[in-house]
Amino acid sequence: MKETELLLAFRKERSEEAFAELVRRYASLVYSVAKRRLANAALAEDITQIVFIRLAKSPPNVANHGELVAWLHRTTINITIDTWRSENRRRTREQQATIMEPATPENPAWEDVSPHLDEALDQLKEDDRQALLLRFFGRKTMRDLGLALGISEDAAKMRVSRAVDRLRAQLRVGGLACTGTVLGTMLTERSVEAAPSQLITRLAAMRLPEVV
Repeated sequence: MKETELLLAFRKERSEEAFAELVRRYASLVYSVAKRRLANAALAEDITQIVFIRLAKSPPNVANHGELVAWLHRTTINITIDTWRSENRRRTREQQATIMEPATPENPAWEDVSPHLDEALDQLKEDDRQALLLRFFGRKTMRDLGLALGISEDAAKMRVSRAVDRLRAQLRVGGLACTGTVLGTMLTERSVEAAPSQLITRLAAMRLPEVV
């Protein structure tokens, strides 16, 4: 089933099978975003669980795959920011300075870019953000991306290229400068990290709460 069909089946029928399949398809995306921001696997697992509990309680009314991915990404960012603020209160000023230290401008490492990536993505326009999320986080080919967005393959390539440039501009505001090639390679190779299998199993078997 398509992602939106799964969500519809879950929203209308409270299908546990549909929910479990959504977890299997998207837990790694959510986990990766949270771990990038916090650099803490245990907190990333907690946040992943919170996101899917929120999905279970209040399934979003989305029209397509892109909107679903965008909802998951935005929800993860919001929860992660709240967690980050809470954790920050317990960190020393020295630790804060180390984490937020500006990256070198020439060829930043993934460790420099990753804490800032998702906030930069969230600053993009919806079309750009969906294109990047589907291409790099959803691992879609350009052909499949075009089909998902209702545009040609060539138009999909152009949209992704422009979206990468706009993402670079957002990162540059925070002091991170890199070429489109470097950023594209990072997104391709590092944007999604497999969530721990036990976390996926636990979430897929989660007893569903009542819908709000």
